Amino acid sequence: IMYHGLTKNPSKVNAYVIPISSFEEDLKYLKENGYTTVLMEDVINYVDGNEALPEKPIVLTFDDGFENNLEYGLPLLDDMKAVVSIVGQYAEKFSSIDDSNPEYAYLTWDNIKELVDNDRLEIGNHSYNMHMLPGDKNNKDNRKGVGQKNGESDETYREKFIAHRKKPTAAKR
Repeated sequence: IMYHGLTKNPSKVNAYVIPISSFEEDLKYLKENGYTTVLMEDVINYVDGNEALPEKPIVLTFDDGFENNLEYGLPLLDDMKAVVSIVGQYAEKFSSIDDSNPEYAYLTWDNIKELVDNDRLEIGNHSYNMHMLPGDKNNKDNRKGVGQKNGESDETYREKFIAHRKKPTAAKR
């Protein structure tokens, strides 16, 4: 099940942001109906034949890496697991400014370190800076998110994806 953001503010609810109460209801439903949350690592280990999955496995994911995933979502998970897929450019930006409002801010690198240290969460990669929508001024080829465009060759897609990674910088001493 994929989520984006959670909110306490009813006026912020939209196609990508849901009320915290809806997330709580989803978690309650999953528990009451015998679902067990697993991480992508568990799924990969299952596919590779290295690990069994529980009878009713389900992966909970949060796309984009909003601050509210940590602030509102993590405390509600209890013994459940989730994957938070961050956009590196957003984490970079919010790590350099002092703005951690869970209603709109993105996770910082320090927040992400906190999530990495939690064995119930897994960090996924939602690209460094390829998360764009049609109409964005930097979206020259009118790509939607990080998806491969219809008719685009694997090689062209790979080239575009690599071109949108963060350029290496000199190591800090």
